[in-house]
Amino acid sequence: MNIWVEEIRKLERGSLRGFATVNVGGFIRISDIRIIQPEGKEAFVQMPQRSYQTNSGGRIFGNVIDLPDDLAIEVEKAILWFWNRERHTASPEQ
Repeated sequence: MNIWVEEIRKLERGSLRGFATVNVGGFIRISDIRIIQPEGKEAFVQMPQRSYQTNSGGRIFGNVIDLPDDLAIEVEKAILWFWNRERHTASPEQ
């Protein structure tokens, strides 16, 4: 299946490095995929989430979209390839 990374919005906040938007097969567009890289570790992605408040005041987080494992791996590979390429080719002024 074809996966296009349409956009990466860079952001440095803790281990959060940015957000990606991908197009899967020309049929599904997924926005706000988080790119996370804890210090000293490899980067990974996290599907968009929303939170819910429980009756006791706690928070529960759930994915907005769940992909089959093999597709999720391909989406992650595409995002990280694009992100690493952009990071290494960015001009010094950025």
